[in-house]
Amino acid sequence: MFVITASHEEILRRAGAYVGTDPLEPALGLMRDGTVRFHGPEHHYLTAACLCAAWCNALGEDKREHLERLLSRCARIPPAVCGYYGVCGDSMAAGACASELLGANYLSGESWQRVNELTARTQAAIAASCKRGPRCCKRTTFAAIIAASGWIRGTLGIDIAVREGFRCPFHSENKQCLGRGCVFFPEGPEVENG
Repeated sequence: MFVITASHEEILRRAGAYVGTDPLEPALGLMRDGTVRFHGPEHHYLTAACLCAAWCNALGEDKREHLERLLSRCARIPPAVCGYYGVCGDSMAAGACASELLGANYLSGESWQRVNELTARTQAAIAASCKRGPRCCKRTTFAAIIAASGWIRGTLGIDIAVREGFRCPFHSENKQCLGRGCVFFPEGPEVENG
């Protein structure tokens, strides 16, 4: 059983109304205004919906039905999956978005391979976003969206924005912030010598 919350509904509404091609833009807006809790599984749908909106906008496609199907898919991603299964729900959400928009399923050929390529890239980016835990849903959302955007642009040739040098505007609100242990920390990440 899955639950659709008011946060999910607002993400659906705002992603549906978004007209740009930068998936971080609507994600940041929804994070800033409190629609999305600081930590929580609604980040999964946030990731998928913002990627879907930018992808569809870049292609001039209607996104409403995709966003509705993604809501159902992402609401089924278990909370805390990152801690119990070793895969971040944001990576799963990026994969759900790619599966939806490429029409992939478990019997697909090339699209199945491509979706797994995308999720491998997002999961690697999430793992590389910090040197240790605990989880930060903002960090994983940023890492997944940025990695997926690069893959969508580089592999599929779809003209969506890819952010470089992005820094987290929420670090001071996170009691578990890793500071320079996070690649998005405003002062920059720790640099290893050697």
